[in-house]
Amino acid sequence: STDGGGEAEFQEYWEFWQHPQRRAGGWLERRVHPQLAPSEPLPYWYHPASGEYAFEQPRGVRPQGEHELLADASVVEEAAAPPRLPREGPVWEMSCKELKALLKQRGKAAHLGIRPEDLAARAVDEYESWLPRVQSWHDYVDHTFWFMGHDPSVGFTRESFADDAFYHALAQLVIPRLNFMHPINIAYLTWTFSRPGVVVPEFMEAVGNHLVDGYLPMLDRCALCTVVWVFWKLHSPHQRLFEAVARELKRPVRMRSLAPRNFQNTLIAYSRMRIVDLELCDRLAMGIKRLLSAHDPSSPKTATHVLFSYTCLSGHEVAADAFRINSLTVMIRAFNDLNASGFHVESCFESM
Repeated sequence: STDGGGEAEFQEYWEFWQHPQRRAGGWLERRVHPQLAPSEPLPYWYHPASGEYAFEQPRGVRPQGEHELLADASVVEEAAAPPRLPREGPVWEMSCKELKALLKQRGKAAHLGIRPEDLAARAVDEYESWLPRVQSWHDYVDHTFWFMGHDPSVGFTRESFADDAFYHALAQLVIPRLNFMHPINIAYLTWTFSRPGVVVPEFMEAVGNHLVDGYLPMLDRCALCTVVWVFWKLHSPHQRLFEAVARELKRPVRMRSLAPRNFQNTLIAYSRMRIVDLELCDRLAMGIKRLLSAHDPSSPKTATHVLFSYTCLSGHEVAADAFRINSLTVMIRAFNDLNASGFHVESCFESM
């Protein structure tokens, strides 16, 4: 994509998440994230029985719009009607801003009779009730009341997030409801576990299994690379997820969509989890070199003619951060930890 996707593309993309098409031979048809589509929505197909993805029309599946027989082109209502959440108590009467202020006062919620389960239900409702464009802090900050803000000069501290009891209640509530939450929202939700370091193994396993089963092409560039970073951060190995993300990243259209921070997060995740995929290393090295070669080093942002910006739900555009010296150092170390070498890696180092 040259612009990260237009409104019509996102409308169709959201529609095919909520109502995927069941096609001949057991295939499900959805839409890739608009960042990966040059000018119009692009379909992809997933076969739940085999776990196979297809980006060209599978044999036996007719073009959209042609008459099809039996169950082909029927709508799958898998994300249309989530089970009703209990909407009782003060958490439903408070805004997210008020809930943030409440949670900053440790123990105040319990004093008011508000249980972790009540807060978890409200959090799930926040993330099930809207559809994202991209995993952007600008879109999520107003929904994520359990992240109370932080001082960038200090970084993320434990006090910036809700307590462990909330996260354990949230994990248990989300696991059976993953089908009803958009995959980008799932990625950001999982990130909120990583900063306070709350590990719920069954939750991580469920998230990994769910995303692998047909949803990775729907993730934007940040969500895709954040997911593997989070699994590393929470010491949660998931072989199927890391292998599937590597396959998705190797697709040329996906690799060309990545921003500097995405390359860094991916290399951190794979190197520190000791998952060696030398083909992936070569592809990442080529992608890094492409951005570095086109970048004006006097600018802290990547020019939008080189890489499309992030477009928030409000329509606000944010240019991608450029590589920093520190991030280049981190990536060199990651390549070395993976024992990656050869022409593409060496060329990447030279461009740095």
